[in-house]
Amino acid sequence: MQKNINVAEFLSVCIFLSEECGKVIRTVHESGVLQTEAKGVENPVTVADFRVQKTIVSCLHQLYPSLRVVGEEDDEKIAHFESAVDPKSITHAVKSFIKTDMLNDMHE
Repeated sequence: MQKNINVAEFLSVCIFLSEECGKVIRTVHESGVLQTEAKGVENPVTVADFRVQKTIVSCLHQLYPSLRVVGEEDDEKIAHFESAVDPKSITHAVKSFIKTDMLNDMHE
């Protein structure tokens, strides 16, 4: 991980991205247009998978440039997809959702 990363901030960002990616998955599922590709026997991948990975990778790279992010899909496969979240829209309020004191209290 990146040096001097604020763990509470990082967790807050991850929770936010998880919620936003859940919306992407629901929207694609409800549309019925999954655009499924087969990656192997009984291993389909949908447009939702690509968009979710693009969102997570793009946002984490923007916010934590030295963080190494490894996803299931190849970078080439997600390259033409747009992130569902603009990394610049991740505000201080989002980043401060979880407090360090709260994590310390839970640890004790």
